[in-house]
Amino acid sequence: MRVLQKDYERRHIIMSNLSRRDFLKAAGVASLALALPEGVLSLEALAAVEDPMKPYPYKGWEDLYRGIWKWDKVAAATHSSNCTGACRWRVYVKDGVILREEQPREFPSLGGDIPDFAPRGCQKGACYNTTYTYGPERVKYPLIRVGERGEGKFRQATWDEALELIAGKIVDNIKENGSDTVGLFTPVPAISNVRFCSFHRFGHLIGATAYTFYDWYGDLPPGSTATYGVMTDPCETADWFNSRYIIIQGARLTDTRIPDAHFYTEARYNGAKIVIFSPDYNPTVTHADQWVPLKPGTDAAFNMGMANVIVGRKLYDAPYIKEQTDLPFLVRVDDKKFLRESDLVKDGSKERFYSWDIKSNKPVLMRGTWGDKPPKELPTPPFAGRNTMGYEPGTIALNDIDPALEGQFEVTLQDGKKVKVEPVFESLKRTLADFTPAKASKITGIKASVIEGLATEYAETARKTGGKVLIINGVGANHWFHVLENNRTQMLLAGLVGSVGKNGGGWTHYVGQWKPVNIAGIAQVAFPMGPAKQRFVNTTMWLYKHSNMKDLIDTEEQKRHGYKKGIKEYMEESISKGWMPMSPAKGDPKVLIVGLANFLGQAKGQDTILRNMWHKLDLVVDINIRIDTTAFYSDVVLPAAGHYEKHDIVSTEEHTFFQCLTPAVEPLYGSKTEWEIFRLLSEKVQSVAEKKGFTSFNDA
Repeated sequence: MRVLQKDYERRHIIMSNLSRRDFLKAAGVASLALALPEGVLSLEALAAVEDPMKPYPYKGWEDLYRGIWKWDKVAAATHSSNCTGACRWRVYVKDGVILREEQPREFPSLGGDIPDFAPRGCQKGACYNTTYTYGPERVKYPLIRVGERGEGKFRQATWDEALELIAGKIVDNIKENGSDTVGLFTPVPAISNVRFCSFHRFGHLIGATAYTFYDWYGDLPPGSTATYGVMTDPCETADWFNSRYIIIQGARLTDTRIPDAHFYTEARYNGAKIVIFSPDYNPTVTHADQWVPLKPGTDAAFNMGMANVIVGRKLYDAPYIKEQTDLPFLVRVDDKKFLRESDLVKDGSKERFYSWDIKSNKPVLMRGTWGDKPPKELPTPPFAGRNTMGYEPGTIALNDIDPALEGQFEVTLQDGKKVKVEPVFESLKRTLADFTPAKASKITGIKASVIEGLATEYAETARKTGGKVLIINGVGANHWFHVLENNRTQMLLAGLVGSVGKNGGGWTHYVGQWKPVNIAGIAQVAFPMGPAKQRFVNTTMWLYKHSNMKDLIDTEEQKRHGYKKGIKEYMEESISKGWMPMSPAKGDPKVLIVGLANFLGQAKGQDTILRNMWHKLDLVVDINIRIDTTAFYSDVVLPAAGHYEKHDIVSTEEHTFFQCLTPAVEPLYGSKTEWEIFRLLSEKVQSVAEKKGFTSFNDA
């Protein structure tokens, strides 16, 4: 490309200096040369070729054409700037320049009739090279701010100067204010495992705070944690194809899950019915069998109307919910809490629960609750409460127990007091009784007959197919406060018809997965002294406190909607009582290091953060591939190597394959990999600390 550019410039200079007379003379000479029998360019070279497979005078164009498709290097890569799709791409290099990208068919076949993952990619990812690698917003060299934060005025600096400045601020603030005043924010490890480890390993070893990511960009489905007890646990997208009935709520798959959207359209060809809930008619709806244009934000009301029909008409899977859910668990009528072993038995567990056995007509302990100890105590995975693989298959099997789902019963507590108890299902029935299809119709704007029809169809399909009915929840909906209700009503429907845990069934999303095999390795590298030794702080709560966001919340409005307290009071209580870890323990945060994330661009209440908290920070560092909003408000911007310029590992919840990145080119311009950046910064922190005579501190 550089040769072509120089050649173009040379020709441009020559042509610009030619007069009209000179040009005509040159053209005449060229014409004469073509006419000459012995000329370099004779007319014979332009003669038609009857058979291209036989010898003919000029074949040099073939070498030219073949040369176009010869490469100096072909690398494996993916695009993960703002996506966890982990699509496989080949990157082609010539003369040190990336000229081409394409999707290879390197994903293994899943077998059977399930469509392949490959070729996998989208037009958004295909723009990576021109937008990021060689784009105009690329950060090429270390930058130090010379204007006010937000003005975007910087000067180019050397790496040594920039790192010296950062190290000095870190050492000074640890010495004067404590290590918890230093914090790091970088996104989910899935999009680049090594990058995540490099950030947090450095922070971990200096006692800094790690700010959480899921809550900050708001795509975690909170209902997953509240209902299933795990943050994220979706099926891979290929399992959509196994479904026979798909409900899509709050998701535009053809726009936001382009590499995976073919699975839901192919499921339709495979016999599935596609029902899409969306206020607007969008590209995803064009592939639906039925479009439900409900009012915005009313999905939960619609789902409750469906649940009313399923329970009221006894379309639920009773054997399944007795064994696989907590619906048969007994609840005390007096205090609305689960009946626990500690209520009935001296020294009993508070984490073992009862159902009412119809056969023996008495309360019996349900197996597999948290109070049960697994036969094998396996190491606990990072960020999980227990390794459930220690339980043997069949742990929760009911065997001879037949739990009641309906009715009220009486039990005698260990203190002799008699109380009424009832299964969760019994109280659920009362709750659902108020959510009739007619009531849901008024809220959603959809006819009651449509709600009844879809509920019946959904439940009957589950019964006929063994649970192959699927609800897909979109990421965008998770940004909204009431998505918890959406999530929980979706999971209620999936549980009632016995679809959870079945291929092609259940409830799913495409946000993340916390059970991949690399989590253990990531934890060891990122937090070498163990995750328990790391300060983790919920980023949203951290900013709520230090940006004084409480004035943005209308407490009275929430109380008018039935809350005993406003959200502001609940949040203040959680901080004051230590339910939510907060950092620093005293004073204000002082140093913020952000990497591969537009922290401010994703901010809720950005103006409030800039007005109330940003001035408290003594140093803001942005380590990124491009200039973004956060960079504009930073003190130092460091150029990070792009995904095509480094070794890394990318994982995803959409499929089970890891992408191992190899550099197509060395880090461009003055950029460095994140691992190298933090290696150099670690050396500089040590050097600066020694100069200041600050070689150790007590991080209690």
